[in-house]
Amino acid sequence: MHDFPAVADSAGGGDCRPLASVVIVTYDHMQALDDNLRALAAQTVDNFEVLVVDNNETLDISALVARYPVRHVKLGKNRGLCAGRNAGVELARADIVVFLDDDAIPAADLVEAHVSAFRDNNIYGLRGKSIPKRYSVYNFLAAHYDLGDDIAACCINLEANCSFNKRVLSELGGFNPNLKGGGGHEGLELTFKGVKKYGDKGKFVYYPKAVVYHDYASSFSKYFIKQLRHARNEALLEYEHPGMFDFIRRYPSRPAPRSGLSRQARLHLEAARLATKAAAAIVMIGFGIKARLR
Repeated sequence: MHDFPAVADSAGGGDCRPLASVVIVTYDHMQALDDNLRALAAQTVDNFEVLVVDNNETLDISALVARYPVRHVKLGKNRGLCAGRNAGVELARADIVVFLDDDAIPAADLVEAHVSAFRDNNIYGLRGKSIPKRYSVYNFLAAHYDLGDDIAACCINLEANCSFNKRVLSELGGFNPNLKGGGGHEGLELTFKGVKKYGDKGKFVYYPKAVVYHDYASSFSKYFIKQLRHARNEALLEYEHPGMFDFIRRYPSRPAPRSGLSRQARLHLEAARLATKAAAAIVMIGFGIKARLR
């Protein structure tokens, strides 16, 4: 799919082909990665492989990953989340490739759920459910984290917990390396390209039995930076695929959950949302001007 320099694979693959390949791209999240790998080591199934794609430039995680049965893929420098995922896909030995954020904690049956979804349903990709690890008012803005308890056609808008058929992912060109840094909307692009190519929204689903524990944002600064990055990526993707977000918006959605929040917390969230929306609009306008000057 994409060209990469040679990578160091510290644990080569065995003779038995795994049911799933779990790809985790990591950068500067030592403790969170440890929590993630510990949970993967205690899964309800064991016929899967884990590839830790190391984007770190100065942080050495070799001793950490050596404690777990994983394949450590060193890229030598930070190539970004999407390029890192593509490197993991290149080395994955299974037909099902599961993608987890390095700061997500998988439920005990996470891998089993992803494998079962492909076994029992004729699908090409799925996104699971995310439950916040801790209380933060900003987690209430992540309406897409939990879409209920029913399987349904859905765009892949939770990349921290998603999976694809490897062949399909290859046919779609993999994750967009133009989406730099921590990514954002890369799953939406794959959904758009997939439905356009295969003509069936039902091939990409929400699968609620695949659960991770993950925070959307723990502070205003982290929420703000994430939204600006998403706005930049939205502008780029709309430039590359005109009409893509109109297509995405036609998928069913639901309002952000606000139950359990005090009036002060709701006002705080609304102020944060409006401030970020204004800043994001400036980012998108700036990108549009640059695009027209090309």
